[in-house]
Amino acid sequence: IRTPEKVIHADPSIHFIIAGKGHEEKRIAKMITDLKLNANVHMLGFRDDIVDVMQSLDVFLITSATEGLGTIVLEAFAAGVPVVATRAGGIPEMVEDGITGLLASIGDAEALAAATRGILNQPDVGRQLSHNASQKVQAFSYQLTAEYTLMIYRAETQFTFILRCTYSPSHRKKLRALVIIIVTALSAQCSPATNAVHLAGSPLRFD
Repeated sequence: IRTPEKVIHADPSIHFIIAGKGHEEKRIAKMITDLKLNANVHMLGFRDDIVDVMQSLDVFLITSATEGLGTIVLEAFAAGVPVVATRAGGIPEMVEDGITGLLASIGDAEALAAATRGILNQPDVGRQLSHNASQKVQAFSYQLTAEYTLMIYRAETQFTFILRCTYSPSHRKKLRALVIIIVTALSAQCSPATNAVHLAGSPLRFD
């Protein structure tokens, strides 16, 4: 809420919406009231039309202190909405600063507000970020995620057999972990746009 406060202070015509329900809802509502932001910050509660809500936005702002993959960011990408986010959890894997969105340090309300105002004041920048993000989101499709998972599973299974035949039990666990790390790193370098991961045959081929 400190970020919207700074943005609204600079331009009172800007409005923020918060969609969803959770254990922080009452605390956030109280903070909005205490900061006298009720006229500009609107809590929508649970919505089953989140796609329509997302597409109505000029900027998607996520200020998380902790985050997993942050799939809501992918939804913003798919909706064509420019993203401003913190460097929390897996968010930087999706939001490349200045390329697919804008990033700020966790808790840096000033930087988040500046990034938000920057996109609002320069629509062309927002459109370019959204365009780049629309390309990025393809790498996180369900199909490609399933392919990567299958690739790792196949490799781990094959190497488990080799380890059982070749190495002593004391070495197997570390070697298997190393195999998974290597395969994961290789999959991250694949180019989904060019179908660089081929799973139809064996061995796997990387173009």
